[in-house]
Amino acid sequence: MTRAELVAIIRLVLSEKMALPNLQSFSEDALLNEQLCLDSVLMLELLVHLELDHGLALPEEAALQKQAGTVGSLAEFLLAQRAVSAAAQGGAT
Repeated sequence: MTRAELVAIIRLVLSEKMALPNLQSFSEDALLNEQLCLDSVLMLELLVHLELDHGLALPEEAALQKQAGTVGSLAEFLLAQRAVSAAAQGGAT
């Protein structure tokens, strides 16, 4: 999965699953809290949808430690966590 694909998935979840009303500000540079109005509860809901609907598993500790500022930084973080998870699974076999 590419960064662009992940950004598109984030937009899809925000618009279709969460019906977020502030998507006119959506871009990779959009601030999650200030521009898209995602508080900690909505961020958790987003992460749950990404995991359950799109298979983007994220360790709870990592989600709690990361304060994603923008859509792009969240996408980068999720891609990095996915790579770490894949490496860990590859090393376990």
